[in-house]
Amino acid sequence: MPRLGRWYASRTDQYSCEVISDEEVAEMPLLYRDRELAELERARQQLNRLHLHVLITGMRQVGKTALAEGYVETICRPHGVPAVVVRGAHITHPAIFFRAVYEGMVDAVAGTHIASTSMAQVAGVVARAGVAGLTDMLPLYTQTWEGGADPSAVVQSAWRLPERVGAERGTNIVAVVDEVHEVFHQFARTAPYKGGGGLVKSAWDARGQVQHNTYALWVFTTSLRTVATQFFSAGSSPFYLQTHEIRVAPLARPETRALAAALADAGAPPTDAALDTLADLSGGLPGILIQMLADCPPHAGKAEVEAAVEHSLQRGRLAALYADIVAGLSHTERHGTNLLVQTLHAVARGSSSQSTLARRLSISPSHAGNLLSSLEHLGLIERTKRSTRRFCYPLMREWLLAQPAPPIGQEANRQELRMQLGFGFEARVREMLRRLKAPLTIADTSEGDYLLRPNAQVTFGPFLSVERRVEPPETDAIAREADRTLVMGCRCRREHTSGETIREFAEDQLATAARQHPNAWGMYISASGFTQGAVEEANARGIWLLTLSGLNLIARAAGEQPFTAP
Repeated sequence: MPRLGRWYASRTDQYSCEVISDEEVAEMPLLYRDRELAELERARQQLNRLHLHVLITGMRQVGKTALAEGYVETICRPHGVPAVVVRGAHITHPAIFFRAVYEGMVDAVAGTHIASTSMAQVAGVVARAGVAGLTDMLPLYTQTWEGGADPSAVVQSAWRLPERVGAERGTNIVAVVDEVHEVFHQFARTAPYKGGGGLVKSAWDARGQVQHNTYALWVFTTSLRTVATQFFSAGSSPFYLQTHEIRVAPLARPETRALAAALADAGAPPTDAALDTLADLSGGLPGILIQMLADCPPHAGKAEVEAAVEHSLQRGRLAALYADIVAGLSHTERHGTNLLVQTLHAVARGSSSQSTLARRLSISPSHAGNLLSSLEHLGLIERTKRSTRRFCYPLMREWLLAQPAPPIGQEANRQELRMQLGFGFEARVREMLRRLKAPLTIADTSEGDYLLRPNAQVTFGPFLSVERRVEPPETDAIAREADRTLVMGCRCRREHTSGETIREFAEDQLATAARQHPNAWGMYISASGFTQGAVEEANARGIWLLTLSGLNLIARAAGEQPFTAP
């Protein structure tokens, strides 16, 4: 078992500030995944004969994304196989999907790192690369920046591009779409799919473009069992018999304990009792185990492990993880999101059979059975006996018990619920800030491209803690350093942020934080831009404004995927 580096290199706070390299983080979940890697490679080698793509399924945090990215980094690229990875959660429009695939292909064949930089830089690399498939689609790529690209054309071109480049070069291409359900759902909300087939049509179109590939292997991932059935495994589904499914299962307890031991600092490891406790609590899910080790102090015993877990359940990384799991229920489009959330809380509080759930929620037994079946298909609960269920995640019940149960029968707006659960842009920004391992200085250009303050610069990070204020006034991120606290507002909408928004941010969120945190200072992010009034208001109040380009400087420093405009 290889040691994966120093987990506790320095620590100024009991529950944060882990020091570990991005390379080590990338390796962690791939231990004991040799069989899955071999299956992926076999699918690529047999593509020209079987024409099968790959669907990676499994519970959240079990290591699906890490498996796909690990295949790209450890097998594809070392053997000269170009590969592109597209984050489905970042796709908000068909044009963004094409742009992500196109820029990823440019980087893959040219050996560059220019994705999400600028249209001019991408065009320059394309001109030097001399790949006809990329050159021919450059005008369409330009249109995605200018806003005139036809949605149907960009979708079809994106799915075809890897095969075309692979055929031209005479080599395989690997294209990964992580969280493919996000792509289908976003496509369904826009032309040409909105009102004309929606989700199903978007999946059938994708299948039509890639089903006969002989050079491009598409690798899809999803944690939603309903998505796997709807689009891939049912007899009438678009990708039926077109994909090979790889189920990523949780690790067995001995493997989990060995992984925990490998992740611990060789000089100050947790005790055997602590490792046993972590192995039990993690449920064999590498991502959850990593989170718990990050919050566990050196030389930890069972009591310290339980304290660290309790802290993380209440307001740490595990709380954010499970909030994201519950937010994922909003993608099911079945029975109503709020009822599914209520069902999870009811199961946590003992209503684990169809009859007891029906009584608790005041619904019919058949309706209760449908709700339980939906959660089973999502991989959140499983049957223990004929009529009772339990959570697949050992910690999910504890997390739910630590949260207030939603009122029975109260209707909730779907978008409001997603916002309450920390879903989307703001959650990504907080995770990016957590991953900063060293102080980062952003130096603005003479045009003010990053901070809207030409030639200015600002330094921040690493942070002792990053959290969200949920009580009024709600604040998107409060990031604490040793001697000061960054209060950050985030906005990811199509319209520019106004001066009134910046004024409210200063008077409410920043002023409230200043009463509770030392040396509070403010920064505001907009993915779409700022009005001139917002710039003037921010300058008058000493608030730093951060553009999308500036945000991506932080993303690259934190090893995160770049952000895209809404």
